[in-house]
Amino acid sequence: MMGNSGTVKAQMINAGRYIISTLEANGVTRVFSVPGESTLPVFDALRDSPIDLVTCHHESAAGLMALADARLTGGVGICIVSRGPGATNAAIALHCADEDATPLILLVGQVPKNQLRRGAGQEIDYSRMFGGTAKWVAEVSEPDRLPDVMARAFQLAVSGRPGPVVIALAEDMLDGSLDAATVRPVQYPSCEPGSASVSQVADLLRQAKRPLLIAGGKLATARGRKALMAAARAWDVPVAVSWRRQDLLPNSDRLYAGHSSVMTPPAMSQAHLESDLLIAVGTRLTDYTTRHYTIPAGPWPKQTLVHVYDDPEVLGWNYRPDVAIAADPTLFLEQLSSTNPDASTSRERDDWIDRLHGVDAKLGQWKPASANDGIVFGNFVAGLASRIERDAVVTLDAGMCSAMFYRYFRVEPPQELVASLAAIMGWSVPAGVAAAMRYPGRQVISIAGDGGFLMTGNELALAAERQLRLLVVVANNRSLGSIRRKQEEDFPGRPSGTDLSTPDFVTFAKAFGCAGFSASNDDELWDVFDRAAAIKGPVLLELKTSLSAMLPAAK
Repeated sequence: MMGNSGTVKAQMINAGRYIISTLEANGVTRVFSVPGESTLPVFDALRDSPIDLVTCHHESAAGLMALADARLTGGVGICIVSRGPGATNAAIALHCADEDATPLILLVGQVPKNQLRRGAGQEIDYSRMFGGTAKWVAEVSEPDRLPDVMARAFQLAVSGRPGPVVIALAEDMLDGSLDAATVRPVQYPSCEPGSASVSQVADLLRQAKRPLLIAGGKLATARGRKALMAAARAWDVPVAVSWRRQDLLPNSDRLYAGHSSVMTPPAMSQAHLESDLLIAVGTRLTDYTTRHYTIPAGPWPKQTLVHVYDDPEVLGWNYRPDVAIAADPTLFLEQLSSTNPDASTSRERDDWIDRLHGVDAKLGQWKPASANDGIVFGNFVAGLASRIERDAVVTLDAGMCSAMFYRYFRVEPPQELVASLAAIMGWSVPAGVAAAMRYPGRQVISIAGDGGFLMTGNELALAAERQLRLLVVVANNRSLGSIRRKQEEDFPGRPSGTDLSTPDFVTFAKAFGCAGFSASNDDELWDVFDRAAAIKGPVLLELKTSLSAMLPAAK
C-alpha cells in the first residue's frame, strides 16, 4: 500500500492472529484450553480459524488432552491456559511431556509488560518454575519477537528428544501488531544413518546367536511400526517393547518377546539377560525400560549394545553402547531391512525366538479367579481383547488396573494402547476424550481406577457435549489399589490413607448426559459390558471390583 510520500507501508497483523496463523501453518488442527483473560486476543483469533478449539474443564485435563493428541497424531500438542493458577494446573502435562518425550507447546498468559517482576497478582517467573521440565521457556513482551519465538518453539518441541516448550505471552503484547511476514511451516531435520553404521550392525546380527531388539516410542507411528516389523522379519530377530509400548508389534507374532520394564516378570527378565546382542532402537533406555538400570546391567552391559536414537545426548547417558548411532530410528530400521542378511536362520536362533515368545505367552495366561467382594479385574482384562474392535484405542490410567493390562491384555495393531510413560493418575479420561475426537469412527475405551477417574472424570461433560464414542470403564474397589498393595507388602495389616469414598458412578455419568451401567459380579460382567459397548455415544461402565484379589496373599 502506497502512502503520500510514495513509500510502501507494511501490512500489519494482530499478535493474537499471528500466533494462530503460525499454528495453522504448522498443521495444527486442534488446541485444548481453559480460557483466561490474559490471552483473549488469541481466542478472538481462533473464532476465524479452522482450528478446533476444545474448551476443557480443568487445565490439567487440557494439557493431558493436548499431550495425548500429540501421541496419537505424531504432531505437536497445543495447550492454551491463563497465567498463575492456569499455568500451575497445567504443570502436570509438562512433566508428562518431558518423561514421555512428546512434543507439547504450552501457551500461557502473563501479566502486562510494565508489571513484570514486580510481584503483580498471578505473576510467575515461568523460567524458574518450568526451567527443569521444559526444553525451553520463552517470554514474549514485544510483538515483533513472535516470529522467531514461535518458529523456535516448534523446532525445539520436535527435534532430538521431543518434549515441552513454554511460551509466556505478556497480556498487553497481545494487543499489539507486527509486520505480516509470510508464515512458513518449520522444516525439521532428518538424521539419516550412515551406511557404515548400518553395515556394522548387520555384521553384529550375522554373528549373534541370541540377539534382542528393544523397540521404543520413537517407532510409534504407522511408518515406524512397519519398519520395525520389516527389520525383525528380515533378520529374524525377536523384539521386546519398551515401557508401555505394547502396541508397537502384534503380541501374537512369534517375534514378539514381551515388554522390558519395571513390571517385567522375573522369568522374562532372566530370558532377556541371556541375549548376546542388544539393539535398542528409538528408546532412551530409562529406568522404567531397564528395571532401574539392571536389565541390562549398566553402565557397561555384558551384551554387545547398539543404541540408535536421533538425539546424541541420549546416547551414552545411562549406558555406554558399543555402537552409538545418532539417527532417525525408523530410517535406521528401513535401511537395516534392505541389507541382505546373507545367511539362513540357524536352529539356535529359531529356538531363541520360540523360547522368548513362549515365555511371554505363558506369563500372559490368566487363570480365571473369583472373590466374594466383587469382580476379579483380571477376568475382565483377559477377556476384553476378544470383545473389542480390531482398530480399538484403549487408554490406560495408572495403578493396578493398568498393570494387569501390560501383562494379560494382548494387543494386535492397528489397535493402540495409549498410556502415560510418567505413570500418572488422571490420564485415561482426558486421553480417551482426545482419542475419541481424533478418531470418531473408532472404538475408544478408557480404563481407570476409581482414584484416577475422580481426578479428571469431570471431562465426561466434554464427551457428552460432543457426543463422543467413548466407553469409560471405572474399576471401583474403593481404594488406591496399587498403593494399598504396596502397603500390605511393606506394612502388613496397616493400611493408611488408601481407603476412598466414591460416588454413585452411574448417577454421576447420567448427570453429565452420558449413559451409565454397573456390574457387581463376574456372572453379569460380559452381558453388561456388551450392552455398554453397543452404545455409540459416551457411556460409563462401573465395575465393582474385588480389592482382596489385588492384595498380596497373606503370609
